[in-house]
Amino acid sequence: METQRTWNLVEIDLSILPEFTSHETALYEFELMGYCVVNQGGILSGWEIDDFQLHGTCCTNAPIFDNFSYLWSNGSTNAFIRVTPTESTSYSVTITDCDGCIAIDSVFVNSLDNPEVNVQISTHQICIGGTATLTATGGGTYLWNTGQTTPSISVNPAVTTIYSVTVTDANGCSNTSNKTLNVLPLPNVSITGPEAICTGGSATLTATGGGTYLWNTGQTTPSISINPAVTTIYSVTVTDANGCSNTSNKTLNVLPLPNVSITGPEAICTGGSATLTATGGGTYLWNTGQTTPSISVNPTITTTYSVTVTDSNGCTNSTNKTLNELPLPIVSITGPDGICVGGTTTFTATGGGSYLWNTGQTSASISLNPSVTTTYSVTVTDTNGCSNNANKTLNVLPLPKCVYYRPRSYLYRRKCYLYCIRQRKLSLEHRSDHCLYFCQSCRYYHLFGDRNRYKCMQRF
Repeated sequence: METQRTWNLVEIDLSILPEFTSHETALYEFELMGYCVVNQGGILSGWEIDDFQLHGTCCTNAPIFDNFSYLWSNGSTNAFIRVTPTESTSYSVTITDCDGCIAIDSVFVNSLDNPEVNVQISTHQICIGGTATLTATGGGTYLWNTGQTTPSISVNPAVTTIYSVTVTDANGCSNTSNKTLNVLPLPNVSITGPEAICTGGSATLTATGGGTYLWNTGQTTPSISINPAVTTIYSVTVTDANGCSNTSNKTLNVLPLPNVSITGPEAICTGGSATLTATGGGTYLWNTGQTTPSISVNPTITTTYSVTVTDSNGCTNSTNKTLNELPLPIVSITGPDGICVGGTTTFTATGGGSYLWNTGQTSASISLNPSVTTTYSVTVTDTNGCSNNANKTLNVLPLPKCVYYRPRSYLYRRKCYLYCIRQRKLSLEHRSDHCLYFCQSCRYYHLFGDRNRYKCMQRF
């Protein structure tokens, strides 16, 4: 880019400035500062003077620049000094040029008091999750290291933290103060105990981690004994020596008991047996010692059977069933022990509600006329369905061959008759003029008169 330009002539009259009064020939140098003007399209149109500086010296062969020496009232020889007075102070400087010319100037620095900053804190320590309030006083504006600009701030740090605030007063003077907020750890709370219990059971929960305990049951001991009827959440708040609290909870599941039932008859007859079957679980234990779901029993008296069932969760439940022992009906058959051939008799059974003879008859009494000795049995069933048997033998006796005499007098016939009656061994049928005897015994019977040896004899 072309930088040579035709400069415009500018005249500057320095005679009106006493600083530029000189009594001898001196060399001066101008330092021009400006900027170039570029039109749209990148064409340089000219330069504009923005500022200029005039440097010079009255000393021959002396450098144009930096040909002065400085001496400050605080002893510094630098061209400039930084001061931090604790009170209002006047600072002076003596400047000497190369020709020994001296110029003195001074400046008064008024030292203003910094604002007195005070930070109040609501508490010097909090528990994790807690909150504290810091309030600063002493100035017009506030700037906390949190970035907040209000006099009071609310903080809830997770760790111990230093909070600082810079306060600036109306004079622009600032001061800083800080506070440390300690953050205390919460107690490490835990609850130990079972995860579940069976309905009707109890459990002990134990909390650890602090000095005092408060359960949602209202209890204040580390360990509590509980027996909820339903699944329940238990919580405990533990407070340590610093006053920090923490909470933990534990769910205690309440498991249902197995639904146990026993099926089987309500009663059995004496001498009978029954099968009882339990349902509801994984393992079974009867009061008989058996461990199968079904058991066969034949008690001799009314007996109560119980079973304990344990499911897969270890929960147990029991039930029982009474098996009544019903007596058998007392069966008897009444009727003669024997009949003569061709005769008829009746057997009658007692003891129950229904009857079944081995003849097929179903009435309580049956009429019989066997031709040979026969045993008859009957099964009697009562209203409970219990049955019992009885039997009776009916002897069929052959008809006797009767040898009989015709006593010559009625008196002897009468003796024969009375004898038969007394002995009850013979059945007597009196026909006109003689005795006819039907034998029921297998031996002879003799009847002797007082004087005459008449006899009434039966023989088979």
